[in-house]
This record gives sequence, C-alpha cells and structure tokens, in this order.
Amino acid sequence: MKISILGNGAWGTALSCVLCKKQNSVYLFGRNQKSIEEINQKKTNSTYLPNVLLPTNIKATDSLEKTTDASVIFLTSPVNSIRSILIKLSQIGLPKETILVSCAKGIERETKKRVSQICEEILPKQAFATLSGPNHAEEIAQEMIACSVIGSQNLKIAQEIQNTLKTPFFRIYTSTDITGIEWAGALKNIYAIAGGMADGFKVGDNAKAALISRSLAEMIRIGLTLGGKAETFQGLSGIGDLIVTCFSHHSRNYQLGKMLAQGFTFSEAKEKIQATIEGASTIKVVKKMTKEKEIRSPLVDGIYSILYEKTSMREALNALLASPTQSE
Repeated sequence: MKISILGNGAWGTALSCVLCKKQNSVYLFGRNQKSIEEINQKKTNSTYLPNVLLPTNIKATDSLEKTTDASVIFLTSPVNSIRSILIKLSQIGLPKETILVSCAKGIERETKKRVSQICEEILPKQAFATLSGPNHAEEIAQEMIACSVIGSQNLKIAQEIQNTLKTPFFRIYTSTDITGIEWAGALKNIYAIAGGMADGFKVGDNAKAALISRSLAEMIRIGLTLGGKAETFQGLSGIGDLIVTCFSHHSRNYQLGKMLAQGFTFSEAKEKIQATIEGASTIKVVKKMTKEKEIRSPLVDGIYSILYEKTSMREALNALLASPTQSE
C-alpha cells in the first residue's frame, strides 16, 4: 500500500515509522529541504524527532504531486495550514478511493471550522477520518505502548484505517463521533496550558487533580453543546488526551503554561518553544463560542484572561476560587 503523510514534523515522522511496520511504501511530504535530504540520506529527522532511526521504506519529498496517488493520506500539519493543503490537493486531483485522515487537533481561527468541515467544503467526495488520542510522537516513534481512536461517519472506513495503523504496541479503537473527537482534541489543548501553569506555580497534587477533573467537566459541557457525545469525552480522545497533555513535558501547550508560571512572558515562551501551540490559538475561537452560546466556562475564561488580557496568574486563580460553588 502506498501511504502519504503531509507534514514531516514530529507527529508525521512518528506515524511514518508506525506505517512502515507493515511494509507500506510511505511518502513523507514537507517543505524543509534540509530535513527532507536528511531523511532520505541518513534516515533521521534531527530537527523534529531527534535520536530516532527511521525505516528504510520512508521517502521524503517536497513535491505534493508525488503524494496524491496514495491509498491513504494523513494530514499532520497544524489546523490553520490544512485549508491551503486541501486546496492544492483538490487542484492536483485525488483518486476517488483515497481516504483522508486528519491528525490535527484544533479549530480553524477564521471560520471556526473543524478539519472534517474544511474537508467537506473543499473535497466533499473524499472519504474522511480523524485520528486522536494520547499519542506523543516521541514515544510512538520509540514503539512505546499507546492507544488511539480513529473516527469516521462510515464505520468501514474507520475499521480500514484501524487495520492499517494497528501494531503490537499501537492499539486503535474506532468511533463514529467525529464531532466529539475533534472538539475533544481541540479543547484539551487549552486545559493543558492550565496543567503546565499548575506545575509551574507549584499548587500541589490535590489542586492539579481538581483542575483536571473540572477541565473534563467543562470539556463535556462545551462538547455536548457543540454536538459531541459524552462517551467520546470519557474516552481516549477526551480524558485520555487531557491527562497526557496536562502532565507531559512533550506537550507544547503544557510547556507554555509552565513557562508562564515561571515568569516568562507570552512572547518569550512562544519564542523559546518555536513550534505551533494549538491551545493558544484555539482558545480565541472557544472563548467567542462559549460567549455566543452562553456556555459556562470559567477555566477557559481564566486561561484566556492570562494569555490575552494581562491578568496575573494569582488574580485568575483567586477569581476561580472565589466564584460561586456549583453542584457537581
């Protein structure tokens, strides 16, 4: 099977390692010529995934045309880059049987659309699925045990991608709730920023546990209003991904929150991380939506005020603790 992965960052490169396990021919598309040459010549990607030796059946390319005749195309670029990629794919043309799989976690800023909605707009005839879960690229590439969920409105499509991805160390579940999976993946990035803040601010284990449990409650409240199913938020793409991003130093959202708590400015933290921080972008969209739909979201409000309204972390925490208590 020929499989293409659009985006040769950490996640795209890690996925290529998984897919090569079944002797697939994997084309890895990227724009960084230095990384492309390194992947092809040395079978390493030191810029995005250091200390990992890549399989020999990965071919890196900067030609999108070479990737379009694949059975499956995985989209691993940041959400706000996906529209331009899909437009180019539509101009080149895709075989009708090609399946598009989104691996992005976020919401398009300008349109407030999920990736499935962007794909439906630009390539409505292509089969679509979305992959999500607690899956840090650094661990996947090292064949550490992980689970994920593949969602598609067509269960047969989900099962096909499930079989394509599953290995002894990478266990895949299926779902038909694309809306819930995409919102869970977007929302957890916001709360991961708070998870990093909690550790950087050294609030303690009890407070961290309370933060995560209340984050999940808020995720479900927002997600149900936007069309997701409760069981999705209680699964791998919801609480599973929420837990890992609130604790892991691999998470850029967590890194941002921790650095802010340690005294870095927002600009300084972004400059130091030097990668897309989806939660910082997604919260702008979610803040507007919760206000428009009158969804109670004190954590989103508090995180947003720290990032964009110059509220101190202590002020935001005090405001949360002083708010009226609710029935759980």
